[in-house]
Amino acid sequence: MGVGLGVLAVLTGNPVGALYVAENGAQCAAGSVSHPNAPADFQAIYRSASAQSLAQGMERELDALSGGCAPTEASLGPKPDTIVEVASISVGLDCAYENWTYGIAVTWRVKRADGGGILAETRTACGFVANRGVDDWLAHPEEGRAEFEQVLGLIGKRMADELTADHKIKGCVASRLKSGEVVLE
Repeated sequence: MGVGLGVLAVLTGNPVGALYVAENGAQCAAGSVSHPNAPADFQAIYRSASAQSLAQGMERELDALSGGCAPTEASLGPKPDTIVEVASISVGLDCAYENWTYGIAVTWRVKRADGGGILAETRTACGFVANRGVDDWLAHPEEGRAEFEQVLGLIGKRMADELTADHKIKGCVASRLKSGEVVLE
């Protein structure tokens, strides 16, 4: 999109939306037997996550892209020149080898802060394969929430990259390193 760095990220209302569940028979069988309410439990965990992680990830990346010179109120004037508005966050859930795989899609638009209209509308989607089984994930909901927030932060980073790039960035897969850190591949 290639817009300037005077950006304010805005989350409107509660953008975290519905859960879409894919059923993959044998791959999810072990988890579904011991956790018949797994999708609802997963939804409760991700809905407890802070959607602000998305905005914070975007802001950190925009700061890094500007050479660490974060825009100040004085440098932007009374208002930022661009507003990023998140319309929705959709989550899809699946199983891969008895581990949860989830995808997060963020629908967002870039608006002129002066009311001049919408500059762009897009969708950023990233996938993540948890390296823990369904049993482990549900037994530790705070860790699940923290993981989800880390993935949201990485999606915010990807959104900042897309916002400032002059070309389409393809693919977005997050994974967990042995250290526990969640990174984009």
